Amino acid sequence: MKYILSILALLLCSTSAYAYTPSDELTSLLDTKITELEILIIRQWKPFREKVIAALDTISKQVSTDKATYIVNYLLTWIQKNAKKQLTREDFAESYDGFEIVQLPDQILAIVRNDWPLGQNNDDAFEYLSSYIFGNNSDRAEIAMTSPVMRIPLDTDSYETAFIMPSQWTMQTLPQPNTDRIILKQVPGSLKAVKRFSGWTSESVVDAQRAEFQQQLSKVGIVRYGLPTLSLYDGPWVASKNRRNELWVELNASE
Repeated sequence: MKYILSILALLLCSTSAYAYTPSDELTSLLDTKITELEILIIRQWKPFREKVIAALDTISKQVSTDKATYIVNYLLTWIQKNAKKQLTREDFAESYDGFEIVQLPDQILAIVRNDWPLGQNNDDAFEYLSSYIFGNNSDRAEIAMTSPVMRIPLDTDSYETAFIMPSQWTMQTLPQPNTDRIILKQVPGSLKAVKRFSGWTSESVVDAQRAEFQQQLSKVGIVRYGLPTLSLYDGPWVASKNRRNELWVELNASE
């Protein structure tokens, strides 16, 4: 974004104080061109950066300095107003091949941090979280278990395991964990792309699914933020073909 605004600022520097009123015919033409650019920008900025630069360059070469100044002034104002737009479900198509777009509500997570790669045998996060919801907490209260169990990657060498707390609990009413291995965290609602797959989730399987997911997103020009979260819905007794697993990725940049 800073790169684009720098280019626009350079185009404007010699004529920033110039006042220009376009004719009705030019206004109609510009409205068409500007709408095309807005469609590119509003969907998601990054994949269309080069297209916007090319479009601006073409316009500036085809019209006079006065007209180009008007165009760039308009676009600069529009971009500054809309570039930080938070995307909603309505900004995307109704359906996609291989994944879907989902708006998640606010959530409270109980989280255990793991400082080793996903898939290692010494993962004890689930036991800590299970103990917490079964009564090993400040109030000795039982908390209903919800699904999915989330594996949230922090980097290639560590991740968090999280349970989603039932919606009737708040940060004020939830009992406190009896161990500092568990933290409670309020997470605001978020827009995510979700890819579903079945089977057992070995490290190699999850890596392959993540790679395929990224290709599917890139193919339709959707930008993700951060690493995909692995969400697991079934216990070990569920057959491989019936297991529900999902990958979630953020579609809005964090503030």
